[in-house]
Amino acid sequence: MNGIKKARIIFCAVLLLAGISGCSSSTEDNIQKHGKTPAQVILRWNIQNGVVIIPKSVHKERMEENLAIWDFELDAEDMARIATLDKGCPSMLDTLKPSEIKRVYDYLRNPVLTSL
Repeated sequence: MNGIKKARIIFCAVLLLAGISGCSSSTEDNIQKHGKTPAQVILRWNIQNGVVIIPKSVHKERMEENLAIWDFELDAEDMARIATLDKGCPSMLDTLKPSEIKRVYDYLRNPVLTSL
């Protein structure tokens, strides 16, 4: 993230909550400390890192929950602990791998014969 910030690139997280199941002890500690859901803690962490977030939901309750992240702040220790949760690989499409990009374009060209 530091290199991105230095280059003045705005990073956007889409599907950033995909694959959240269960909680690590770091996230669990922050949930108890702030009285928030795992999603709210992760959304807040991204906001404090300067990431534009686009959480998707069709459920009114979740939309309201996603917006309720402005009444608390994670301290430096919280931020560092949550940063250790990064697996170092995307949970969806790895856009850094040319083979993944090719696979998507192949699918777009012929969705009947190719599956994602």
